[in-house]
Order: sequence, then structure tokens, then C-alpha cells
Amino acid sequence: MLTLSRLEDVVVEPLTEAQRWTGRALTRFAAGIAPWGAAFALLFTALGQPWVAASLAVASIGVGVVPLVLRTTGSLAFASHWLCAFLSQSLLVSAGRLGGVTAASVPWLAACVVVATLVAGWRAGAVWAGLSTAMVVGLFVAQVVDVLPVPDVPPNALALAATSAQTGLFMVALVLVTAAVSINARARRELELARAAAEDANRAKSDFLARMSHELRTPLNGILGYAELLAEDAAPDTARDLGRIRDAGGHLLSMINDVLDLARVEAGRLPFEPREVQVGELLQSVVISAAPLVAANRNRLRLETEGEVRAWADDLRLRQCVLNLVSNAAKFTTEGEIALAARHVRGEVLIEVRDTGVGMTSAQLERVFEPFAQATDDTDRQFGGSGLGLAIVRQYADRMGGSVEAVSEPGRGSVFTLRMPVA
Repeated sequence: MLTLSRLEDVVVEPLTEAQRWTGRALTRFAAGIAPWGAAFALLFTALGQPWVAASLAVASIGVGVVPLVLRTTGSLAFASHWLCAFLSQSLLVSAGRLGGVTAASVPWLAACVVVATLVAGWRAGAVWAGLSTAMVVGLFVAQVVDVLPVPDVPPNALALAATSAQTGLFMVALVLVTAAVSINARARRELELARAAAEDANRAKSDFLARMSHELRTPLNGILGYAELLAEDAAPDTARDLGRIRDAGGHLLSMINDVLDLARVEAGRLPFEPREVQVGELLQSVVISAAPLVAANRNRLRLETEGEVRAWADDLRLRQCVLNLVSNAAKFTTEGEIALAARHVRGEVLIEVRDTGVGMTSAQLERVFEPFAQATDDTDRQFGGSGLGLAIVRQYADRMGGSVEAVSEPGRGSVFTLRMPVA
């Protein structure tokens, strides 16, 4: 048995999944309006108004075939314009024959604007708002210059028709408002479901990365340890080869540690223990640790501090943030200068890392803190790196109640600023 629901399924089949609910609503609206047009066509035939009756009959047929139009074209916009065109022509003819701008059919033009907006978007609604306004203005002008015919309908019959039209308009308003509320509620539900699914997928990804990184790190530590032991008594050539193994393994271990840390912080499993941190001492330790990285590209590292600067942060995580920023500057600067500075500014601790390196464009800056992102497509080939260091800095800074930002110009270096709460 072919039910109404099955008919709707056939009508909306060409539409996308996201459009089908709106297609069903448009189909039901058309199915509800078409009988009204037929009933009013019979009424005005009996009242001796053939033009009005004919326009209503045409509208009833045109609106009634909206489901077929939607099924054939697969376009919500075309179907909504089709419906509004047939509906508005009957309203215009009825108003022109039955009282002009004050006719009971004129307020129905608002239904065209609402239907077009809900189904096809605000641009379609704006088109029908403009057309409806033009129709109303045209009726007003025609009425002022006295070119409209005088209604030849008994007053009581005209009042009955007006009452029926207004009642129908109230019902249509209820249907349209209900549809708008339902569409909004459905969109919110779909958004919530999509967000929940994305959060679940992100947690699953973070859990997977954390487990896999741990499983990879354990045997890699063993390989590095054995290479270190073998190098102690190895011949010079063998020792050099073992050194290359240690270097490559150390680089891989560093990348695995970055992946593990990022996965743990995204999953909320990385502990943070904020305390008062003496920033000057922390920066001095970073300078010592970063010295080989800075010297590798023949750079100079300068430390600038203004008095005693104390921050409220996890000292281990803050140190890693600063070290990552300095390492990033050292990687993208050759025979230049890197400045590491800290100071108090308006209740915050500002830690700046300035370099004279290659710099970045505004488009590159937008992605610089994204995981696995590099400034350019060939950055990883030219400079190396996993693209995780700056992403970790942002995650750590956020978790410690701070922030990180970057300013840069191509060829003029970069400035990374880490903001932390004052202790």
C-alpha cells in the first residue's frame, strides 16, 4: 500500500540527506495549500468571478504538482520558486478584482517570502520580498488612478471569502512557524550529534596515538641503549656508523615523544602542576640546552631579562614550551640572531623569542600552531621536523592558563610571544 510517507520518500529521493527534511516540509505545505485553492475557485465561480476562480484553479494545479516538480528537478530552490509563482499570481488577480491593496488576499504574499526563505535561503526570500513589494505598490498605484474594477460581489459573500482567507492565512502562519522551529531544532540536534561524534573520534585518535607512541618508544630506547654500549668498544668506522644510528634514533624518539605528549594533552591525560616559577633561571637552563641547536646553523643566542620575573605555571611544561620556540627559531634561522626575553607587562609574564630567520606570510601564520603543519609545503624537506613543536606549545600554554601568538614577515624573521599568569 502506497502511504503518504512512502510518497514523500519518492518525492525527496533525488535530494541529499540534509535536504530531505525540508523537501518533506515543502511537499506537505503544497499538499495542504492546493485544496484551499480548489475550494476558493469553486466559491468564486458561484459568486460570478470567473477571473478570480480561474487564477485560483491555476494556482491549485500549479501548487499541487510541486511534489512532481521537486521529484523531477531535484532542486528545492526551483520548486519553491514554482510554488511562489503560482500562488502569487492568484493573489495578485484576486486583489486586482476584489478591492485592490486592501483585499484579503494581499497579506498572503508574505507566505511566499517566508516559504522561499525557509526552503531556498535568504537570497530567494529577498527576491520574493522585492516582488511582493512591487505587487503591493502596483496595486496601490492602480487603485489611486482608478483602473481597478469595482467588486461585483454581495457584501456578505465578500466578507465570507475574506474570513476564509484570513483563517487560512493564520493556519499557514502556524505551519510555517512550526516548520521554521522544527528546522532549527533539527539543525541543532544534527550539530550536537556531529560535535559529539567528532569529539569521540578525537578521543579515540588520541588514545590510539598515546598507546602506539608508548609501544614504539620502548623498543627504540632499547636500540639506542645497545648502540651506546656497542660504540664504547667499537672500531672508529663502526663507531661512526653507530653514531649515525644514535642520531637517527634520537631524532625518531624525539618525534615519538612529541606525538605522545600531544596525544596525552588532547586526551586530558597529561598532568599539569602549576607553581611559582623563576623565569630567569628557567630561561638560562633553556639557553644551555639549546646551545647545540643554535650553533648548528651558526646563530647567536642572546638572553634578555628585566629584573626578577616570576610566572605561575608548570615549570617542566613551561620549559618545554620555551625550548620548542627556541628550537623552532634556530631551525629557520641561519647565521642570524635569536633573542630570548622575559618581562612583566600589565599583570602578565611575556616570554618572547625573536629571530632574524626566513619569516612567514599571513597565510602561513594562520596554520603555524596546527599539528603536523609546516610553514610551506617543502619546509619539512628543507628544514626537517615533525610540525608538532608549536602545536605542543599552544596546547601547553592553554592548559596553563596562558596563550601563545606569532608575528612575522617573509624575510624579516618572526616573534613568538608566550603569555603566562604572574605568580
